[in-house]
Amino acid sequence: MAPQTDEPETLVEVLRAHAGTQPHAPVFEFEDRMLDFAQFDAVTDRFSNGLAALGIGRGDRIAWLGKNSIDFFIAMFGAMKSGAVIVPV
Repeated sequence: MAPQTDEPETLVEVLRAHAGTQPHAPVFEFEDRMLDFAQFDAVTDRFSNGLAALGIGRGDRIAWLGKNSIDFFIAMFGAMKSGAVIVPV
């Protein structure tokens, strides 16, 4: 059994830790869009909830076909929050 620490162990935990300690720090800036940690945490929660409403959850795979953008990272973190896996195509 691994020792308990206060350090985040997953990317979702890292995101939530930063959203709590530095919510207004920019996390993504791409073309004309910018998201801070609090906004990114909130939008990825909404994406995750949307996946759950569609019946997508732990262990499911989601194909991503798109260009590089903030939307990819929203989908990736939203999928991780729901337990699903995003598969870039």
